[in-house]
Amino acid sequence: MENIRLCFRRINRWAQGYVARRTQNAQLTPSQIQALRHITYHNVMSQQELVEDMGVDKAAVTRLVAGLEELGYVTRTADPKDRRAKLIRATEAAMQVKDDVVALEEAYYAWLLEGLTPEERENFAHCMDRMLQRAREGKKSCYCALDAQRKKEDDDSCT
Repeated sequence: MENIRLCFRRINRWAQGYVARRTQNAQLTPSQIQALRHITYHNVMSQQELVEDMGVDKAAVTRLVAGLEELGYVTRTADPKDRRAKLIRATEAAMQVKDDVVALEEAYYAWLLEGLTPEERENFAHCMDRMLQRAREGKKSCYCALDAQRKKEDDDSCT
């Protein structure tokens, strides 16, 4: 299990590095690229929604969005439904970066998959689809189940 976790983390980190090196003229960090992916997907979203999507704290999102705004990738406006909240909108420059990032990621993952046979790719895709479905279904409830499992393991180790 440790090996699978490390593989996911390393592949993701290396893919981010590949993209970051090839988008240097955009002056974006991997975190800013990740935030842009969320924002451009929704086109308009609140900062709170970005906090929830990215799973980071409000202060980190505020810094990310401020940096993106300074670079001209997003605009922030008051939410007409809640003046305390800010709406983030992707600019045309953000949409272009998103398209570039998607193309780079697709090229990177296609290159990775070239090392597999067609049967291995099909099996891998099937396993990934099942894992993605499980992650979607348990996005919120799995945290409770995992915490309960960990607590039971801790309790069992004390007896």
